[in-house]
Parts: sequence; structure tokens; C-alpha cells
Amino acid sequence: LLIHELSETEIFWRDHYDWLKEHGYQLRPRYQPNWVPSWRSDPTKLSMDYEDNLIPKDGKPVILRRPDPPSVSQEIQIGRIVSSAQQCSDLRNHCVPIDETLLVSDTEEPRNHYFSDAKDTNIMMDWSPFTIPNDGPHLLRPGYGGDRTVPEFSRNEQCDPFKVDVYCLGNLIRTKFLTGDRFSVAKGNLEFLQGLISDMTHDDPSKRPNMEQVVSRFDEIRKGLSSRKLRSRIFNKDEHFIQQCLIFPFHWLRQASYVARRLPAIPRYTARDVHKE
Repeated sequence: LLIHELSETEIFWRDHYDWLKEHGYQLRPRYQPNWVPSWRSDPTKLSMDYEDNLIPKDGKPVILRRPDPPSVSQEIQIGRIVSSAQQCSDLRNHCVPIDETLLVSDTEEPRNHYFSDAKDTNIMMDWSPFTIPNDGPHLLRPGYGGDRTVPEFSRNEQCDPFKVDVYCLGNLIRTKFLTGDRFSVAKGNLEFLQGLISDMTHDDPSKRPNMEQVVSRFDEIRKGLSSRKLRSRIFNKDEHFIQQCLIFPFHWLRQASYVARRLPAIPRYTARDVHKE
């Protein structure tokens, strides 16, 4: 595919460029119906050196996402719940808020609000809990999301979607940080997470902690770590010894400057504090 040609997924944004503009959202020039690549009008420009971006609405950076069926109704419902005024006022809620839902065509009214598909390509964090109902487990047929290693899925049995979320999040941390996979290298200095992640990915969902317990246990683990440990460098386990020796002194010189300035090992502010500035 040539870079000056729109892909199949990009055609949707081109076809809705004017419609989105009427709703206050300005897409990048590439999706204008009459768009001409800038490097065609100026041969001195290299196409790979330029990338347009979404122009903010009301001065805020925004991202437009087109949810794919059949999960549209579920995603809209989840988004509305975690973006409600009550949830946004909870400092533990790190979900990126949804400002607006635009209906391009008739859309089925949303019903459910579980996720069951936590993986690296589906997670975006406003790092600036989802409230679990107290009326017992809600058993549903598996949704078969991106993580196909969920034990309940292989058994094709009804499962608690909240426990599936716990497994998926734990497995994400395990494969992307602790053990590594074909796309990610295992990281060093994170061994203190092994016990919690092992419990989160237990084959028996009834033996997994719920999200509230996960947060509580992680907080206790963090409190038990020394300042030196918290300031230690996270490194790729395949990193060459010579490279580690070269980086080591610079890392601790930087940490020493933080200590001298009385900066904590873990910042106390959140993204919400940053947004207020």
C-alpha cells in the first residue's frame, strides 16, 4: 500500500470528515475529501518525515475511536459508566474519560458493562475501580477476546467476566514485563510482582482475587519495598552486561539528584492534577 493511498479503514474517516467537522471535530488534513499529499506540491518534502494529528476540540487533545461490532453497545455502556461524574470524581478511576458518543447510524441500546478483553492493544490509561456489584457472580458465556489463554475459554463454560478481567490484566503484566513474549523482552527488578500475578492468573477463577483485592495487595507490596528498590532501574533482561555497567552510574546519579531535591521515588500527583494545571 502506497503511503499516499488511503487504507480501507481510513476511507471511513474520509467519508465522515465533513460530518465530524459539523460536530466540532477537525480530522487531520489527510482525511479531507480533496486531500493532496504535501510532498506532491513540494518535492523537497519526504513523505515519511510528516505526520498530521487530530486537531483538539475546545483546546483539549481528543481521540476518535470507531468501535467494531458486535461489541459496540457494550463498549458504549462501559464508557458511559466509567465517564460518569460520580466515577470521574473517584481518584482511583484512571480510565480515559469519554467526552461524547456520536451515532453515525442507528445503534442498538447498550446493555452490558463488563470487558473481558484486557490486552496490550486495548489498554489506554489516564494515569492522572470499577464498582463490583455485591449481588453475586454474574456468569456469562465467554466473549473470546484478544487473550485466548483464559482458562474458562478453553473449557467453554459460563464464567464471571470480572474474574476474566483479573486474569487478562495479570496475564498482560506477566507476558509484557515478567516473562516476556515474542513481542516484549522480560524486565528485571520486578520479581516482587510474581506472587500477586500468579494469583491473578490462577487456573481456578474462584481462587483469583477481585480487582479491589488486587489494588489493596499491590499497595501493601509497594509499601514493603525500600526506597532503594523503588528507585532501582527497570531493565531488559537481555541487556548486555557492558551496557548495564555504562548505564548504572548515570541512573544512580540521577536518583541521587532526586533524593537531594526531596523528590519521592513514586510521584504523588496524578494525571488529574496535571490536567488542572
